Amino acid sequence: MAESPFFDNEISSLIHNFDRVYVITYGDSPNTAKEIENKYNITINTTRMGIKSIAYCPAVVEALSDSRIKEEIDYIFTRYHGKTKILCVGYALYYITFAISIRKRLKKILEENQNNDIYLYSFWMSKAAFSLVMLNYEKYTNVQLIASRAHGYDVYEERNSANYLPFRKLIAERMDKIFFVSNEGKNYFQKYLKERCIRANILDVIHMGVDNSDYIKKFHEKDEMVIASCSSVIKIKRLDIIIDFIQIIHSKIKVRWLHIGEGNLMKEMKSIADRKLLNLQFQFLGNIDNKEVLSIYRENDVDFFINMSDSEGIPVSIMEAFSLGIPVIARDVGGIHEVVNESNGFIVKEMDKKSLENVADKVIGCFINEEYYSKLSKNAVDMQRKNFNKKINNLKLVRAIIET
Repeated sequence: MAESPFFDNEISSLIHNFDRVYVITYGDSPNTAKEIENKYNITINTTRMGIKSIAYCPAVVEALSDSRIKEEIDYIFTRYHGKTKILCVGYALYYITFAISIRKRLKKILEENQNNDIYLYSFWMSKAAFSLVMLNYEKYTNVQLIASRAHGYDVYEERNSANYLPFRKLIAERMDKIFFVSNEGKNYFQKYLKERCIRANILDVIHMGVDNSDYIKKFHEKDEMVIASCSSVIKIKRLDIIIDFIQIIHSKIKVRWLHIGEGNLMKEMKSIADRKLLNLQFQFLGNIDNKEVLSIYRENDVDFFINMSDSEGIPVSIMEAFSLGIPVIARDVGGIHEVVNESNGFIVKEMDKKSLENVADKVIGCFINEEYYSKLSKNAVDMQRKNFNKKINNLKLVRAIIET
C-alpha cells in the first residue's frame, strides 16, 4: 500500500528516474492517497475490495472461460482436496476479482501514454503481479517491461493458507523479470518452477536497502540490557518465542523489551507477556511512523534487535538495526543467514529451551564485553553499508527495469 514503509523505500528513486509515475494501490483512503500524491507529485489510483466487488461477478464468470484460468483451476483440483480445494479456488477467484477491479484504470493509463515507453512494475509477486500479466498488451507495443519484486509471503507457499499461492505458473511465464530480495527466495522459486516444469524469464536478486545512519551505537557499561523488535503482531512473527527468550535473559540479567508494530494477536501477546515477564519493563508501542523507528532505538539506547519469525525474506527491520550498529538475534529461516551471521549477531537454529539458553548466554557475554560488542557492531554497519544501502540498491533496481 502507498502509505507503507515499503512504498516509501522505493518511490523516491523511481520518481527521479522516470518522467512520470502512476501508482495503483489498494487499502489506502482517498485522503491518504491525496496526501501521498501531493508529497511525491505522482498519480495514485486506489482500489478497495469490499461488498462492491460483487459487481465484478459477471466479469469473473467470463474470465473462467480463459484457458489460462482454466489451467489454474485444473491444477487446484488435481493437487488439493476437500475444504482445502474450496479455499484455494476462493483464493484464485479473489486474484481474478482484483485484476478485474483495476483493469479499467490500467488500460486508461496505457491509453494516455501511447507515445511513451511504459514499464510496469509490481512491488509484490501476488495479486498485483497477476493483474499485470493478465492484460492483453498486443495493442500496447510501447510496454517495454513487466516486472515484479518477490519477498516472502508472496514466494513461499507454506506461509499461506492451504499451502497455495495463485497463478504462479502464469506470473512466472509472463513476467519479463522477477527481482527477489534474497538468494534463498530465488532458489526456492527456481526449485518450485522445476518441480512444476514451469519456464521463467529473468530471475534476479536485488536486495532492499535502508539509508545510512549518522548515529552508530557505542558500547558502554550499564546495568540494563535493552532489546527491541519490530514486526506485525501476527502468528508467523512468533512474538511468543521472543517473550520466552526475554524471559530467559531476565533470569540472568536485568533487561527491558520494546516492540514496535500491531496485529491481530496483540491482546494475546500482551497477556502472555504479562504472565511471563514479571518484574521487568516491556512496552508494546504499536505502529510507529517508519522515520521514527530509528529515533526510538537511539532514545532507548537499544543494545540488540530480535527476530524470531517462522519465515522471512530479508527483513528491512534487520537492515535498519544494522545501520545503527545494533547486533541482531535472529532465527535461521528464509534469507536471514544472508544478512545475520556470527560476525554481526546471533543465529538461533533450534527453538528448544536449551538452545535458546545457549544463545542467551552468548548475548549476555557480548553485552558485558566491550571488544566483543564493538566488533559485532562494526560488522553490522559494514554489512548494511556494503549490501543493503538503499540508494545503491534502488539504483540497481531502476537499471534492471530500464535495461530490457
